Amino acid sequence: MKFNFFKEVKLPKIIRQYPIVFWVVIVLHVGLVVGLLYSNVQCWKIPKQTVKLG
Repeated sequence: MKFNFFKEVKLPKIIRQYPIVFWVVIVLHVGLVVGLLYSNVQCWKIPKQTVKLG
């Protein structure tokens, strides 16, 4: 039993109207996720607040 993904799955109307824009958005999202995974953030530090006298 063969399952042909592209024939069996019904794509939304927006994908059929704008396929290039859809794939550009997919590539940008994948790039964003990969960038966030490989970002080198050790921890988020809250700066100390000082009181100004004057």
